[in-house]
Amino acid sequence: MFSLAPFCEEPKKKAVKSFGFLCSLAFAVCLIQNLSAEVTGLDRPSPAWLRDAVIYQVYPQSFCDTDGDGIGDLRGVIAKLDYIKSLGCTAIWLNPVFDSPFGDAGYDVRDYKKIAPRYGTNEDVRRLFAAAHQRGLRVIFDLVAGHTSVQNRWFVESEKSESNAYSGFYLWVPSSEPGSVAHVGGRPERFIKNFFDFQPALYYGYAKPVASNPWERSPNDPQSLAVREAIRDVMKYWLDMGCDGFRVDMASSLIKGSDRDDGAALRELWGDYRGWLNRNYPEAVLISEWSNPAQAIPAGFDIDFLIHFNEPPYQHLLDPWIGKDTDPNPFFDREGHGDIREFLDGYLKLYQATRHLGYIAMPTGNHDFSRPRFHGRDENDLKVIYTMLFTMPGVPFIYYGDEIGMRYFPDWPKKEGAMWRGGCRTPMQWDGSLGAGFSTAALTNYYLPLDPDPLRPNVATQAGQSDSLLNFVRRLIALRHANPSLDNLGGFEPLYAEQNKFPFVYRRTGGPRDFIICVNPTGTAQTCEVKALCGAHPVLTNGATHEGSKLTMPPVSYAVFDSSPELNLSASIHKSP
Repeated sequence: MFSLAPFCEEPKKKAVKSFGFLCSLAFAVCLIQNLSAEVTGLDRPSPAWLRDAVIYQVYPQSFCDTDGDGIGDLRGVIAKLDYIKSLGCTAIWLNPVFDSPFGDAGYDVRDYKKIAPRYGTNEDVRRLFAAAHQRGLRVIFDLVAGHTSVQNRWFVESEKSESNAYSGFYLWVPSSEPGSVAHVGGRPERFIKNFFDFQPALYYGYAKPVASNPWERSPNDPQSLAVREAIRDVMKYWLDMGCDGFRVDMASSLIKGSDRDDGAALRELWGDYRGWLNRNYPEAVLISEWSNPAQAIPAGFDIDFLIHFNEPPYQHLLDPWIGKDTDPNPFFDREGHGDIREFLDGYLKLYQATRHLGYIAMPTGNHDFSRPRFHGRDENDLKVIYTMLFTMPGVPFIYYGDEIGMRYFPDWPKKEGAMWRGGCRTPMQWDGSLGAGFSTAALTNYYLPLDPDPLRPNVATQAGQSDSLLNFVRRLIALRHANPSLDNLGGFEPLYAEQNKFPFVYRRTGGPRDFIICVNPTGTAQTCEVKALCGAHPVLTNGATHEGSKLTMPPVSYAVFDSSPELNLSASIHKSP
């Protein structure tokens, strides 16, 4: 009988060896992923450094000016790295510093691979990366992935009548389409914008394209993939130079018609980018401006913000005024009309959906909405707010100047597309001098006017005051870094969170010491029963006390208690006025 065995024996051995190698390789990959998950405490790979991260947002044109033109620059950021480090921050997020005509404060990118001359040069950003890394700080860029400036070379080529490599980079539609924008090039169609008329939308494709709309194409169309690769190339350029990741502007807007497939194409897009980063830049962070962590984090982001749109928990907490009231009765208000359940019920759903996948961020403020020092709040109110924001799970973000209580001005000049937002972008207040130490330029040449109050808060004064807001922020962040229960993945359990009642009390767990945090933002004293307080020791308080399980909180007060009674904490107790 004829047998194939002699002919198949050697290929069989090779196949077995190859199979064994593939199994070993697969096991190694799983092991690496599991080790990464174990380090971070997440169920998927994520940069381990995020577990203890606190991120400082720098609006570069308003931060520190070193060349006397009234506009902040990269050398100014370098000069203030030690200050940022002193806060306890571990990373910096820079708003866009790419070359731009600045119709929208840099969110209209002309050249993704060039630093805007008003900020410096590409060499300056190399020095920034190096100087930050020497101090243990990471630098995160703002990636404007959804649109460019009409002056961008990609768009200049795309609007030409002759077909070229960039013809499909933007969303071109018939001139009869509502909302389309005319242009100066020879192409007969008009383009779709994202925001202002000078911000044409990059075209990553439509979810489930409709055949009757010939301009709709699949996200897997070669032209759509070319746009995806162009942005990947931008990311690679800065990552190779030393950038530590990206905050993505309007991350949920890239795929058009995402409601048609329940966001599947959008998830595929960001999953592709996330997988690429995991393979090539595993320490790089990906942060979304989405404001729906339950969608953004499973899609591939490490962090998603809760801010002034989409999911509303943050709006119920702080009322981030953006030209109109988002919630006229936020929880953090002295009138006491807020309801913690309006925040907490929504927050808990998002928290549970993302608990083992990534991090929720609730910033003190940012460049698009009001600072927390608004609606009559003062530094005492801010201490109560920050007690909560800096002891919640997720990654804390500090908007420059919030740590000293800089104010928001709703009627400030509408510069570079700022509209109502100019009042949260005023120059940083470094000292008590006439120009606040921001620049040597004449005040009339400042990027935006300063807070006109001669007693405006500043870093130099507060640094020397033990009870200042600045030193309070430093103390809170140091407490967070020193205790795993308070870090970005520590456990979270509400203990007293009653509808239309105060205070709000919760526990953080997971380390050797558990902590109970209590906040009363109202202008009246509050009491409640919290059994877990029995035996707890005060760590940080401005007057709140407990007798057994009865908590008593003065008006506008905060407290952090250590609920590990077996520990001797006498050396760590602080009382802040």
